[in-house]
Amino acid sequence: MSHLLTSKKHEALDAAVAAASRNQRSTRPQEEEQTTPQERLWTAAEQGQLEALRDACSSADLDARRPADGLAALHLACIRGSDGAVATLLRGGAAVTAEDASGRTALHAAAASDRANCCFALQKWGGRDFAIDAVDRDGRHALSLSAESGAARSAEELLRMGSDVHLRDKAGRTALHYACIDGNARVASVLIQHGADADAEDDQQRSPRQVALDLGRDNVLRALDGERPQDDLAEQETRKWKWV
Repeated sequence: MSHLLTSKKHEALDAAVAAASRNQRSTRPQEEEQTTPQERLWTAAEQGQLEALRDACSSADLDARRPADGLAALHLACIRGSDGAVATLLRGGAAVTAEDASGRTALHAAAASDRANCCFALQKWGGRDFAIDAVDRDGRHALSLSAESGAARSAEELLRMGSDVHLRDKAGRTALHYACIDGNARVASVLIQHGADADAEDDQQRSPRQVALDLGRDNVLRALDGERPQDDLAEQETRKWKWV
């Protein structure tokens, strides 16, 4: 009798699993119908799903902003760090100059997220419209955001690509100001190696050096004097990425 009851339990469990599987298969087409081509584009870009992205490119607005955060597909691909998705979107007709709700381009997003590979991909596939020093509504370029975020790899790549290390925003601040404000010694070191001025004053007559002094950023002050941070000395290979 015990064996019979156990057998029936297994049969009931098998039937329940089969029914759940049928329900999942039957609802999947309905779920896909409820997802618009535009939503599929944003999701594919955000997740770096190249096949799905190629399919979505033909039936969606490549430059449309996602209502939830104001980001276009190209921004999402850069934040993800998928240079393949960046190339797919740009070859599909996405505008490299497209801005998010803050007036920032995909290059700003790549720089702030330390996606050096995507910075390179934007330049490679962006064509004549690509601008290395495009500014947002506050007058900040991508290098400035790299400095603020401590994104040393993207900062070095932007400088290699020709970004202006002396460019100032609407407050008169250079990228080095932001590296000092946030205590990003490694980025400060990179900027100094590329000619940044530690004594350039902003609109409030504060230099990066003075900012570092006021905030007690001893590690940054050493970087301003030419000392390379220990983690930078240990990591001789500054590029950990490979464009694909």
